[in-house]
Amino acid sequence: MSSKFQLKGKKPLNHSNKKKKKKRKLKKGVKRFLSAFVGVAAMICVAAAAMLLLTGDTYELDDNSVHYYNGNTYQISDGTTLKLNSDGDTIMIEDGQEEDLTNLPIYNSSETSIVVPCDMTYYAPRTNVEARVKYFSKLTMSGSQVYVESDGNRVAVSPGFLYDGNDIYIFLEDVTLSFNGYTMELAAFSYVEAVYSANIMVFDYGTKEYLTDTAWGDVVVTAGGGDYSVYLLGDYLVMGDTKILLFNDPSQLDQVE
Repeated sequence: MSSKFQLKGKKPLNHSNKKKKKKRKLKKGVKRFLSAFVGVAAMICVAAAAMLLLTGDTYELDDNSVHYYNGNTYQISDGTTLKLNSDGDTIMIEDGQEEDLTNLPIYNSSETSIVVPCDMTYYAPRTNVEARVKYFSKLTMSGSQVYVESDGNRVAVSPGFLYDGNDIYIFLEDVTLSFNGYTMELAAFSYVEAVYSANIMVFDYGTKEYLTDTAWGDVVVTAGGGDYSVYLLGDYLVMGDTKILLFNDPSQLDQVE
C-alpha cells in the first residue's frame, strides 16, 4: 500500500529665413524618426511582454521539497525553478536539467505547505465559493486554517478542495475516501488522482502512505460531518439534494480573494 522514496527658454537662433525653414524641416524629420523609433520600441516591448507571459513565468522553491507520484518520492532541492512554457505546461529546472511536471502538488519538506504547478479551481461548498488558485500559488496550513499566497497576497480560505479540471483533487480538510467497498481517512493536503478509466492514485498527507488501485464503482470523498460529497470519476459535487458539475477550466475564473 505504501512505499518509501524519494517551480522582475531656448536662445533664438540667428539664421536667415531660408535657413530657419530648413531647420524647421530638420526638426520635423527628427520628430518623425523619433516617433517611428518609439513606436517600434513600444511594439518590441509589447512582444517581449507577451513572450514573458508565455515563457517567463517562474517560481523558485525556497526550501527542499518532495513530489509524491505513483508510489515514489522524488526529492527536489531548494533553488529549483518551476517555469510555465509556451504550451502552458509546467517544467522543473533543477541543476540545469529540465523535466516535465505533473499537476500534482509539490510538498515542502520542513513546513506544512504545498505549491500547485497549475491553475486549480478552489471549492468551498459550505460557503458557496468557487474561484481560481493561480499556478505557482503556495498554500500553507496553520492548525486547520489554510492560506493561499500568490503575487504577494496572502488570503485565508475556508475548508474545501482544489480541482485541476481533469483528474486531480487536493483536499484542504480531513475527508473520508470510499471505493470498492471500503473506506480510508485522508488528512488535509492529501490528494487523489482519479482517471476516467477507473485507475486511482491516493496519497495520504497524514501518514505519507500511497495507494494505487482500480475502482469498480463510484469513488467518493466525503467531508468531515458529511456536509458534502465529491464523486471523483464523475467530477461532480453533491450537497444536500443539489448536484453540481465541477468546472473544468480554472483559468476562466476570478482569482481567490
